[in-house]
Amino acid sequence: FGGLLGQATDQYMGTMECILTAAVVGVLFALFAGQPLNILGSTGPMLVMEMILYNFCKDQELDFLPFRAWIGLWTSFLLIIVVAFDLSALVRYITRFTEESFACLIAVIFIAEAFKKLIAILNKAPVNTNPEFILNYTCGCYPPNTTNISFNMTSNATVNTIVPYLINYDDISSNQTVLSQPWNFSNLSTLFVNWTAIPVNICESTGGLPVTVGCNTTRYVPDAFFL
Repeated sequence: FGGLLGQATDQYMGTMECILTAAVVGVLFALFAGQPLNILGSTGPMLVMEMILYNFCKDQELDFLPFRAWIGLWTSFLLIIVVAFDLSALVRYITRFTEESFACLIAVIFIAEAFKKLIAILNKAPVNTNPEFILNYTCGCYPPNTTNISFNMTSNATVNTIVPYLINYDDISSNQTVLSQPWNFSNLSTLFVNWTAIPVNICESTGGLPVTVGCNTTRYVPDAFFL
């Protein structure tokens, strides 16, 4: 349950916390509770409670760990009252129906979480239902048809757009004096531009040919959903 708890709480409470608390509480329980053979640890109902509590704190923009600490303090206070007045004797009024209803609730929550994770995997790694269909992933910036291109740069914004994609960018970037002044490229060879590194959205403004036919093609992951 430690691994599941870590996933449910974004690692606020994980495997190491479960092992440490089980060790400390187990020793204290064995020394002072009179039932040394009782095994304490994280269980399914606690996992469900922590998951619901963490989602509540995230929705309400509350700090999870302080909120959880206050719940622990109030639980301790209520347990002291239960022990002081021997209220545990009331457990004889709990029927089989109550027990089975609670167990059914926990089972339904776990089943629903399993389907949610399954759907999340399907969205992240979709299944290709037509494997015989050839997919086109062509998406990028390509050199123009001409051998030479011209850039008339009159602002630093334009300089910052094209300079990082030049082949000799390392030499240029070391010269801060050059970068601080407007540039004027004329008859620049396309061989000096790293076209594959230019994003598609600025490809046309840099003189390249954007090809977007495969930019929105779904990226399938073989057999990830069925593992």
